[in-house]
Amino acid sequence: MQLKKYPSAIADTLNQIADLDYAIVTLKFEAEAIETVIESTVAFAEALKNDTQRKAKKAEMLQQSDRYQEIVTKLSLNQLNKAKLTARLEQLRGEFSVMKLQRKAGIVRNLTGLDIEEIAS
Repeated sequence: MQLKKYPSAIADTLNQIADLDYAIVTLKFEAEAIETVIESTVAFAEALKNDTQRKAKKAEMLQQSDRYQEIVTKLSLNQLNKAKLTARLEQLRGEFSVMKLQRKAGIVRNLTGLDIEEIAS
């Protein structure tokens, strides 16, 4: 990639990460809403005698909720994609830094006729 294209590639990747962050927050909010409804249903179920039974019933109801399972799956995929994009962002930043250093070394070489290693010693 050309040096001048790195800033826009970095910005694009940051925007994609921001979009995923928004999607993750939205999905977590939806999941919490479903959990709240189920917790409220379980809390007032007279047939459930103790906390262990309530936890088991909540887990069962969450497992049976197609929408909740869909949200959990999407959430996992979005978190994976965010991790991949974050790694890509760091790679782009590193490559950009290296290319800038190489460009500066080329300028020094053109001006002095020496390599950076020769100047450093």
